[in-house]
Amino acid sequence: MNKATKLIAPISVNLELTEMCNLRCFFCFCPTDSYKKRYSPISEEKRFNNLKRILELLNESGVLEIRFFGGEFTITRHWRELMKIASDLGFFISFVSNGTQFSDDDINFVKEIGVTECSISLHGLKNIHEKITGVSDSFDKTVKTIQKLQKQGINVAVPFTPNKLNLPTFENFLLTMAHDYGIKNIGMNRLYKGCGDYDALSMQDYQEIFEILHKVRIEYNLPVNFIDSFPRCLVPVKYWKYMVYCSQGIAFAQINYLGEVKNCASLSVGIGNIFKENLRVIWEEKLTKFRKLQHLPLSCRLCPIFCGGGCIATRTMERNFVADEFLKLPQEESFMEAISVTMENYFKKWFFQIITKLSKTKERGNHRSIEDCPRIIHKYKIRQENKELYVGMFENKGMLFLDQTAINVLRLLDGRHSLREISKATNISVKEVENIINMLIH
Repeated sequence: MNKATKLIAPISVNLELTEMCNLRCFFCFCPTDSYKKRYSPISEEKRFNNLKRILELLNESGVLEIRFFGGEFTITRHWRELMKIASDLGFFISFVSNGTQFSDDDINFVKEIGVTECSISLHGLKNIHEKITGVSDSFDKTVKTIQKLQKQGINVAVPFTPNKLNLPTFENFLLTMAHDYGIKNIGMNRLYKGCGDYDALSMQDYQEIFEILHKVRIEYNLPVNFIDSFPRCLVPVKYWKYMVYCSQGIAFAQINYLGEVKNCASLSVGIGNIFKENLRVIWEEKLTKFRKLQHLPLSCRLCPIFCGGGCIATRTMERNFVADEFLKLPQEESFMEAISVTMENYFKKWFFQIITKLSKTKERGNHRSIEDCPRIIHKYKIRQENKELYVGMFENKGMLFLDQTAINVLRLLDGRHSLREISKATNISVKEVENIINMLIH
């Protein structure tokens, strides 16, 4: 994560084709009046030309992946043409959608264009989902789209946003989706203040969510995770493996059809415009504040776990920096309180490291041997950050930070070179080659 702060440009960009959506989820930022008022009407031709130019500028800046985003991007007229342009420019392509507008022809198109993963939102079983979206038949349309995409071999992640309405049936929803519809890859989004009117979830509610996640993973082997960032100090150590770090403004960025650059998809206020400034300048000069710690409580800045203080959107909310909604504001925290939390977190980190080490030791017994002529099977893209640091993005697998030696090995993993040949070509030992390959495997 620390190396990620040195990136010359974002790895991946959420490209917002429109701020509007055909659904009306009561907690979403898209339908709110405050969000709508920021944008003046624009012709579809102007929108298309803007987005085409943005894709060209992102390619020049070294961005590796484009995630088509909204609102609901499929309600724009030229989304297929834009996806084809992105493909021709060499981007990895994914998308985020509600799945209600896809025809069979659309699904065949995204398969042919090279899309291998996407996100389609569901927020409960039929009655609850449609009460949340405000649109009848939205559940059936979304589920059918997910199933058709899966049949095409496209990996579909299903974001679920827990709230007061769907939380009581959360566990039943997970089991029903898995057993009745074959939908297992479900991830929890987090509600935060500012997304419409809703009854915000309490810390006790989130504790219940983590307990359910733990239960269904252990008892039913369902790959369910919490996909939004959460302060580690507020969550028991055993749940940490179900959470992610927030990389918005650190490795990822959001850009809308007007060229406005934002650090997070959920925030409406831009911090620069790609038509007026180079993306790398915006990234380096205007987004750097999101990579510093001054906006966090003192205990966060001292903490050895460092999780970034949770969700960036809850910390910023388009105003001055504030703490995560479940953390104390910096001015409310005394030095002694900060030291107390820090010492507690030192213990948590020590304990977590021991458990992780034991777990890895247990896994080594099942580790497969490396083939004589190893080959990497996933598509990947490489971008050089500086003389010593590279970033590699691997299709459907995420990204790695690599040095020159690892890059040299990676490029020879083509199924035609033996370990000894790779060792000779890179001037390192066979053992070192094996270590790099094992790192790539894991």
